[in-house]
Amino acid sequence: MELHVVSTGNQTAEKILSVSRQIYSQVTAIHIREKQWSDKQVYELVQAMLNAGIPAAAIRLNSRIQLAAELKLGGAHLTELQSFVRSLPEKHEVNVNALSGNDQTGASTSRQRRQYHAPAADSESVLDFWQKESFRLGRSVHTAAQAIQAEREGIDYVFYGHIYETASKPGVPARGVEQLRQICAVVDIPVIAIGGIQPHHAEELISTGAAGIAVMSGIFAAKNPLEQASAYAAALSAAAARIGKIESGRQETV
Repeated sequence: MELHVVSTGNQTAEKILSVSRQIYSQVTAIHIREKQWSDKQVYELVQAMLNAGIPAAAIRLNSRIQLAAELKLGGAHLTELQSFVRSLPEKHEVNVNALSGNDQTGASTSRQRRQYHAPAADSESVLDFWQKESFRLGRSVHTAAQAIQAEREGIDYVFYGHIYETASKPGVPARGVEQLRQICAVVDIPVIAIGGIQPHHAEELISTGAAGIAVMSGIFAAKNPLEQASAYAAALSAAAARIGKIESGRQETV
């Protein structure tokens, strides 16, 4: 079961680094989701994380695909507005600002998708790394149609939510477990649940077919991030074991 941890957008680089150093061994990936930061700020944080011993494979950058590839990280995560074509086009006509997450075109008000191809880079090694299966690309989705489209484009996994009420989405109704179950049923790629999730929700979520969960303030804002990350990881492991036994019992009775 996957456990993704996403930065909250309201903490300092020092805080993100401190939490990440504590939790990286307990989680699948740490996502740097700092929309207001420059590429330089993100780069400096990633370098500090790497120098602290956090594996590159455990770090994902939200929206900044080219930077993630150049740094040879574990992958990148796209918003629902960002479309992607994994195969290399014949000509690499790329908006570098869009690839780094700084493009101001295609604003959310227009709901227009931005197209992502291969990164414009001088080094062939960056292009090669972009194509590696180990470089995982995710996308946030909010409908079944978006999940299906993500799978068609070669996206490796999707985040779906928010599942439960959360302070980060005030006044926005939670989508709930049944809608999560429907999303899991229409795609073969992993679906990661996000939004208001606590450790005790693990079994309910995994029973829908979800491949894991994503947590923001539940870990990054916790008084003891390592303790919380360990609690989430243990809950996921226990839930997977219990559901596995149930499924095994059902097969034996058939």
